[in-house]
Amino acid sequence: MITDRDIRDQIATAIQEQGEDFDVDGIVAEIQQTYGLVDIDTIPSAEFWAIVERHDQGADYGILTDYTTGEAIRPATEAERDASRAAGGPGVFRVDRGGEICSADADPAVYGPTRDVFVAE
Repeated sequence: MITDRDIRDQIATAIQEQGEDFDVDGIVAEIQQTYGLVDIDTIPSAEFWAIVERHDQGADYGILTDYTTGEAIRPATEAERDASRAAGGPGVFRVDRGGEICSADADPAVYGPTRDVFVAE
């Protein structure tokens, strides 16, 4: 049976070449919340690295902000900053309940609830 310590060790090994500015506890918590206690090799690579990127404390891409409420959600990822810039105007784009960028006409039956956000730089 895999433990959170096993996940922590796997993450440390995976990110060792990336530097040390990551919130490993946050990465572990997000993996457990999304996937449960699993070997990180069972998580699709793109999804794993998106989780890691969301917990990169060394990067400053701005703050992901809810467009409707003005609530600061968390530090933005590079992809979110790029999506906000590409959106033009106020830079509003849409994310699904998992925080993944999706199209403005995303089907709620597929993506679940979505949220309009922008990156405050």
